[in-house]
Amino acid sequence: MNTFQKIKTYIQDLRPMMLDDLGLVMTLNKYIQAIKEQFGVEIFSVLPASDRRLEPHIEVFLFRAIQELVSNALKYNLDNASKLKIDITFSIENDNVRIVIRDNGKGFDPEEAKESAGLGLKLIQERATLLGGSLSIESSVDQGSEVVLMIPFVEKQPR
Repeated sequence: MNTFQKIKTYIQDLRPMMLDDLGLVMTLNKYIQAIKEQFGVEIFSVLPASDRRLEPHIEVFLFRAIQELVSNALKYNLDNASKLKIDITFSIENDNVRIVIRDNGKGFDPEEAKESAGLGLKLIQERATLLGGSLSIESSVDQGSEVVLMIPFVEKQPR
């Protein structure tokens, strides 16, 4: 039964059904709450109050990108998770979706990360570029990290 529950959780993490029903902001709220409870980490979030919806493929991309970036912050700071603080800011500015994720963790060398075997940042960068956006990373060892993801705002079209 435990294995089935893990598989169900994994599938929901890949594409939460609530994303279609409730939208990105509500799904992010639930995800952030679950991470806080599971890891005991402080996460502060500023999310839009608006119920404006983005095209479904963009909502999935943004959710997965945030999930990957938060997961990276946790993974590389698990030995000190109780002191880790993550700030997530999601805003819509000048027809762009802007997501900023900051943490006070160990930090890293962004150039080394680009050359490492990890695919997470590379895939976010590629997808952001394909969508006409960008990904920028500022980090240094022992100084935490800041990742800024920007993509053009594409509102969901009525069907």
